[in-house]
Amino acid sequence: MVDNAPNPTELQATVDRLNTLAGGVRKALGLGDDADDAAVLSALGTVTTQRDEAVASAAKISTERNVEKMDAEIRSAVTKAGIFAQSTDDATTILRSVLEVTDKGEVRTKAAPNVVPGQTVEQFIAGQLKTMRPHYWPTSIGAGAKGAGFAAHAGPDVSCFKGGTLTAQYALVARVGERAAIEACRRSGIVPPAWLMGGGR
Repeated sequence: MVDNAPNPTELQATVDRLNTLAGGVRKALGLGDDADDAAVLSALGTVTTQRDEAVASAAKISTERNVEKMDAEIRSAVTKAGIFAQSTDDATTILRSVLEVTDKGEVRTKAAPNVVPGQTVEQFIAGQLKTMRPHYWPTSIGAGAKGAGFAAHAGPDVSCFKGGTLTAQYALVARVGERAAIEACRRSGIVPPAWLMGGGR
């Protein structure tokens, strides 16, 4: 007959290990060696609650920092874009709804309906917000004349400065004004001619 009775020596070794482990847990929890199971469980519950509160607090701080970072980039981009002062609040609301801070700490557009994800704030403003809300920007910086050759929300059509005749250039300046022509050239990436910058025609 095979003896399946536990080995008393092994049993004692197991008990000693468990007692040592229990003593380590009590010590880690700041309890005395005489603390009973109920005291250990209560202390563990307190530690768990403190851990959860610390995690929640860290998440809140991270969220607040992300909001501050996003708002700072939005303010900077809106200012650079030249949006009307009275439209900045509306623009900011739109931008907040489509932006997020990535795991890399970058402010980018998120996946949302009718939004290209991964754009910077400046890219979204130039590529999508101007199309969505063209009235956020001035239509012209000239004297106010809007004759032929004026494109709404884009300023005058200055394609004549890309190889057109001098007569066409003079005619455009006469219609929209020198300042509007200069600004439109700059927006279109065209270097205004010297005669226009000098103010003479």
